[in-house]
Amino acid sequence: MKSSIIAFLGVVLALAAQPVAQAGPVTGQESPTAGSAGEVVRVLRPGQLDRGHNARIATLQDDRLRPGDGSGAFRVDVPHRPGRLHLLGRSGGDWLVAAEATSRGRVYRVRKGRSPQVVPRTRWRVAPGVHTGWALSRDGRRLVKSRWFDLSARQVVHDAVSGDVVARADLQDWWALPLDADSGSVLTRLSVWSEAYEEFTSDIYEWRPGQERRLVAEDTNAGFIARDLIFVDTDYTNTYGPTSLAAPGTPAWVAPFRAVDVSPDGTLVLGLASQPVDGRRVLEVRRMSDGELLDAVAFDPSTPSGGRDDETARFESNRAFVLELAHKGGSLLVRCTLAGRCTRASDRGGPVTVPYEQYVDGT
Repeated sequence: MKSSIIAFLGVVLALAAQPVAQAGPVTGQESPTAGSAGEVVRVLRPGQLDRGHNARIATLQDDRLRPGDGSGAFRVDVPHRPGRLHLLGRSGGDWLVAAEATSRGRVYRVRKGRSPQVVPRTRWRVAPGVHTGWALSRDGRRLVKSRWFDLSARQVVHDAVSGDVVARADLQDWWALPLDADSGSVLTRLSVWSEAYEEFTSDIYEWRPGQERRLVAEDTNAGFIARDLIFVDTDYTNTYGPTSLAAPGTPAWVAPFRAVDVSPDGTLVLGLASQPVDGRRVLEVRRMSDGELLDAVAFDPSTPSGGRDDETARFESNRAFVLELAHKGGSLLVRCTLAGRCTRASDRGGPVTVPYEQYVDGT
């Protein structure tokens, strides 16, 4: 069952692969190469980049949490296996982390200068064939637990402070992966194996606990509730574009990528392209209004933290983004500006996690 779960996660969160483009000659700090449509793609080589200032977003690496706001890093001292500590996000004055130990996992509230506190009723069993994912709502009020086992799933919404169960739902013959949670709403991708198509098919539902789930769209790979935004494929070509969550329509543009973040002012979208370049993943910056490609960088992906099936890539500002790269057996963050300058934004260490990534435990 473990192999089928892993295969499922790869299908759910990856886009269809395209023929690999050929890289050009290596020159300078970043090697230009050609993407599938002939666009320039810069290959990032972190060892050749200058060290800049630390990333100005919250990060967790090697048990040290950096809030990203200048308040100073602190150590997160909770029981966990190596590489199995994940930053979920902020809740009030605390940060929430999911920690996987040998046979059990727990969610903790942590802050600088105070001992970690277990969020009640968040303990879960870590075992082969059973997968548990956690998502913190962006308002910090709710924790969403999703659990898969033997072609069935359960979602449970907890109060992020007391741990009390707010709502639960059992889903037979489905796997459920939250795309986003905010303001009392959970946006979930439900996937099931189709014998007719011999592949996983997915529907996207919005769920407000206490109400019936609302079907949003049949094929969506990203959603941002607070922005009334989802990315949909309306013609089953594995190309996705933006439309309204409340009233989905035909996107003004589509591209073969998966959106991972939106710039603070909402004018840009950061996404992972389906087109690899010499085995490297490609991160794209596109204009939200018309999909114009503004930047594309190819990189060696790091080893995920735990069962994270996502890339650590986020906007730092309206004109800069950071992403995690593999380097000399470890990971580090690189910052790139839309002007084309890239610098290292962390030291090399273990896997990096940031809030609101798609996360499933690493069994």
